[in-house]
Amino acid sequence: MQAHLTRLDFHRTLWDASGNTLLARIWPLCALQIQSAMTNDQLTWNDPERDAELHIRLVDVIATGDEARIRDEVRVHIANSVDGGDAAPGRRQSVAALPATGND
Repeated sequence: MQAHLTRLDFHRTLWDASGNTLLARIWPLCALQIQSAMTNDQLTWNDPERDAELHIRLVDVIATGDEARIRDEVRVHIANSVDGGDAAPGRRQSVAALPATGND
């Protein structure tokens, strides 16, 4: 349970840091979806190392300040979260298969 809360806090921190007031208003609804995806991910994959790598990747790209790269990485992150939980193991992108962030 603590891992879910930490991961949820991570996502909330990113949303708050965006400064987007719409995101702040819809957070309660999205938090439920994110929490559901995390539970599904845990039940399906149970791969905390991969999860950590994906989140570190996201932080590294955000640190570059390159909006296009950030947007692309967020899309990859969401796709892996949404599609990955329901996909067969062979369809979920591995961290090695993802494009390099430039900070590797």
